[in-house]
Amino acid sequence: PFTVATVLAKKQIGLRDFTPEGISDATVLALAQKVEPRVEPRFCTQGITPARVEVRTAGNRTYSREVSTPPGHVDNPMSMDDLMQKFRDCAAFAINPLPKARVEHALKMLVDLENVADVGLIGRALR
Repeated sequence: PFTVATVLAKKQIGLRDFTPEGISDATVLALAQKVEPRVEPRFCTQGITPARVEVRTAGNRTYSREVSTPPGHVDNPMSMDDLMQKFRDCAAFAINPLPKARVEHALKMLVDLENVADVGLIGRALR
């Protein structure tokens, strides 16, 4: 319920949403109370499970979306922009967060990896 409510309220979800401040967001918590998880037997398979989300509005309109594989799965790869944003999000929550300029420098090398003469430079940029 919390993750669904977060995505509905904020249109995205990231590590910040799982901090003490994030898990205390009153809007998300109120919306999470309205989320009713249901098990759909046709989705009960081994491995990556498909999912369906259905939203019913106060005006009794229904919106739904079904995915057979989650984003990031080999059959549903994330876009380069999404991968880069996820990298930035994770880097911001490192024990010793790096300056944004170093994160961007490392990203630039990772995106152009085939042209990086020494991959050790990426590790050094992330230290």
